[in-house]
Amino acid sequence: MKYLGLDITSTEIRAILIQKNALQYSIIEKKSFPLIPNTDDALLKTLLQVQSYFAYNDIQTCVGVEASKCFVRTLQLPFSQKFKLNKILPFQLEEELPVEPNNLATDMLFLNKSKEKDSEILVVATKKKELQLLIKNLNALNFNLESIAPIQLSLTSILPSFEEDSFAKKTKVYLNLDLRSSYLNIAKIYNGQCYITQSTPLNYSLSTLIKQLADKYSISLEQAETEFLKNSFIVMPTHLNGITPEQKEFSDNITSHLQEFITEIKKEFLKLKLTGEDLASIEIYGEALCIKNLKPFLKQEINITITDFQTQVLQSPEELSAKHDIKNAKFINALSLAVSMSTPLKQINFLQGELSPSNQKIKKFWTSNQSVIKIGLATWTIAIIFGFFKQSITYKMADDSYFNLKKIAKKTTKLKGRKLKLSSIKKIVKTYKKQKNSQDFFSQLQKVKTPIYFFNKLSTMPRTINVNITYLDISTVKKQMTVKGYSKDSVSSINFKSYLQSISKNKKPIGRAVKTGSGTTFNYTIPL
Repeated sequence: MKYLGLDITSTEIRAILIQKNALQYSIIEKKSFPLIPNTDDALLKTLLQVQSYFAYNDIQTCVGVEASKCFVRTLQLPFSQKFKLNKILPFQLEEELPVEPNNLATDMLFLNKSKEKDSEILVVATKKKELQLLIKNLNALNFNLESIAPIQLSLTSILPSFEEDSFAKKTKVYLNLDLRSSYLNIAKIYNGQCYITQSTPLNYSLSTLIKQLADKYSISLEQAETEFLKNSFIVMPTHLNGITPEQKEFSDNITSHLQEFITEIKKEFLKLKLTGEDLASIEIYGEALCIKNLKPFLKQEINITITDFQTQVLQSPEELSAKHDIKNAKFINALSLAVSMSTPLKQINFLQGELSPSNQKIKKFWTSNQSVIKIGLATWTIAIIFGFFKQSITYKMADDSYFNLKKIAKKTTKLKGRKLKLSSIKKIVKTYKKQKNSQDFFSQLQKVKTPIYFFNKLSTMPRTINVNITYLDISTVKKQMTVKGYSKDSVSSINFKSYLQSISKNKKPIGRAVKTGSGTTFNYTIPL
């Protein structure tokens, strides 16, 4: 997987291409693209240059905007990934909101958690003026977007309520075409607003045409692109008289390739199975000469009336506003950006507050049964008296030393189940992170003889390691950490021991496991 990181400043766009193999990150290429000063479309042209320069199929994109131009750019990463990326990125990935989100209202878009576990959370928040500028410049740029359904999103101030009677059966098609890549974006219109539901990269693009022309005529890609644009008028039937045989051959080659390209587009349109009443409009964006070149083929080959050809890459905000479409465009582009930013990055969902999962179940019961609150209170009291609900440790100390890791580590933690264990250990790591600056925090993570090192490793234990632990007790005494617990099977304790042994980097045995009843009790000691 490759990540393309973009940092957009007032003078340039800094781009860095990162390769990820297994858990290793490495820099493939860095490049700066200066913005053309005093031009309205400087950002647009520069973004197109970036997109054209890094034309890789497996690139995912992380985008940042400098603080002076927006409130925040947020990619909530697992701390391990952030640590690795921050070591090589030429800019910081922000993680906290410096302003109160409620004050941003509709200027802020949340791409919230879906139903799947470990789903991404992404926040895109900018000043309204700057957001509109980005909207203007990002509509035609797609970086390997994946299909996403509006129903999965939680955009409280943007999305309407999705009730059946509010659905308008209309589809809007955005076809983005340029010399490097081509996408077919499908948007659904609900209550007059558009929401992208699908973005499909076309298998055949104009870059294929350029490459084949270069190979056929033994010229460079740049020269082939220049010749294509210079001779684009030749494919028009009205210009075919009086041209040289060489021009005719070149024209025939272009025509043949364009017909293949249109066939690919036509296949995608046929998959949509659109009827006249379902289709709102088809809008085509792209490099002007590409559109000029493709227009007659599109009209001839696709049996759907194309209502709007855009020979500019984008519509201006004024045009969108005149058509009462600026909000739609804002959402479509912000969502496109959001999806492209969030796709490759997973986040660890830290346990919030001081409720254990067992207590969270009680809280959920409490919330959903407001009418029987007195009965719930009585049940809760009785449950505590008889020990029906065992709480996991809370890490707040009586003397307000909440962020003292040594005291936290000395406190015995009694945890049930893999999920609970991970959440609680991640909470330790998160609280430790809050009390340290990033340099100290990440340097501590590399020191093998520290509790935080082991907490970090335990919190990121690979899911491929099959561990079914029903009880876990972690404590630190003097210069050693003791890990006691109970597993339902011997395989789990062996796997867990092997993992602890590997992360401790200690060749000496760390302890043993004893079969107890139907399960296994283990007691491991790790020197600090």
